[in-house]
Amino acid sequence: MMINIPKAWERRFKEKIGCQSMDLPLKRWLGGFLKLLDKKAIILDSGCGTGEKADYIYKKGFKVIGIDSSASAIAFAKKHFSGPKFFKKDCIRTGFKPNAFGAIVSIAVMHCFMKRERLEYIRELRRLLLPSGYLFVLVLSSDDTTKSREKENEKGTFIQSNSIPFHLFTNEEIISLFKKFKIIELKHHKKKIKKDIMACYTLIMR
Repeated sequence: MMINIPKAWERRFKEKIGCQSMDLPLKRWLGGFLKLLDKKAIILDSGCGTGEKADYIYKKGFKVIGIDSSASAIAFAKKHFSGPKFFKKDCIRTGFKPNAFGAIVSIAVMHCFMKRERLEYIRELRRLLLPSGYLFVLVLSSDDTTKSREKENEKGTFIQSNSIPFHLFTNEEIISLFKKFKIIELKHHKKKIKKDIMACYTLIMR
């Protein structure tokens, strides 16, 4: 089953365009990551959506570029946030020069790709990052029970009603996928919501 992920995201943003709130745990995790960085670092927010994360990073004193495949999301970001620079780009094929960024933030992006795209995405992150740069990644965990698992397309990858896939990662899978990076921090976060568990991993790498 072939899925056009950029088109699916564009439909999603067109149907429900608006500010995407950043909860306190995400601000804390991202804020801790930013403390590791030189203020001169140019940061890429890969899969920036409607721009809230990029604006948060900008307000911490960094130069930040946000990219997303959705034209609607980028138009919204440009309208509401004047500090960061926003561009409509495919996160897997960005067109940026190699080693263009001192840090990259990838929040809730990689688990929305199929296996082939996940591997291509990681290669692009490595290409874009300076050898001395830092990478922050947030992905869904296999312990998460908030997502429907009815339509499994690939092992551990499920298709939502809006045609956007989500992949549930295991600890071992993450370590294997990022074997060419130095993992500085790998944390597993869980939060109980009524009868469900919301779970994700955050990684800091070089």
